[in-house]
Amino acid sequence: MSNPIELNLSPSRAAGICASLPWLALSAVLLAISLSITPPLALVLLPVSLLLGWQEFRRCGRLRGANAIISLTTDDRHLRCQLANGQEVTARVCGCSSLGASFLILKVESVVTRSDTMTAILLSPSRLCRGNVSEQAFRRLRMWLLAGPAAISR
Repeated sequence: MSNPIELNLSPSRAAGICASLPWLALSAVLLAISLSITPPLALVLLPVSLLLGWQEFRRCGRLRGANAIISLTTDDRHLRCQLANGQEVTARVCGCSSLGASFLILKVESVVTRSDTMTAILLSPSRLCRGNVSEQAFRRLRMWLLAGPAAISR
């Protein structure tokens, strides 16, 4: 039996920027298209892409919004997500999640309903940014994701 991991996320500008980068890149492409070809559709979609980027910044960076993950807890084989609206969801990690030495981009889906996926960006403290989780809990969760619960038992 493994020890539970409790990981509380704190608001982070760096995590918000990482979450909004795809939308900012789309906005840059739409702006370039609208400047070169001048189709009105690109100008209509530009505010939409900026709004979606802002929503991702709020959800993953500022931890605001109903589906914002504010803490993660593991015990044995389960991952539980505490959401900003107070709801606790048992979830599974999707295969499209990214795992790095100092960051985790977790895409999780509820065990009960698969239609609702949520994203959490976890940054370990480093010289470049202060991170949004504790370093020890980050390492333990990373090990739990790589090797399973047996790897972190004492």
